[in-house]
Amino acid sequence: MISKEEVPDSVTFMMSIDPLRYYSKLEENDIDNYTLSQLNDSTYLYMDKIEIEIPKKLQEYFIKKINNEIYFRGNFQFVNAKRIRLVNFR
Repeated sequence: MISKEEVPDSVTFMMSIDPLRYYSKLEENDIDNYTLSQLNDSTYLYMDKIEIEIPKKLQEYFIKKINNEIYFRGNFQFVNAKRIRLVNFR
């Protein structure tokens, strides 16, 4: 985080998404290593804090990245205080 200040919803910002919390495979079954959990067909919860909307045209690429456990960067816009929308990939 660079700074924390309120901005208009129209602001586009870049953010990296990493589907793995830890970079090595964990032997313990009770530790959750994934940062994304699917809420419905187009919305994911990231780091148990923020909902990310994935537009239909970007879903195939998004699913490919998270299934392969590969991080990616994207441009996002705010929907509300707890939700952001993926605009495009970088």
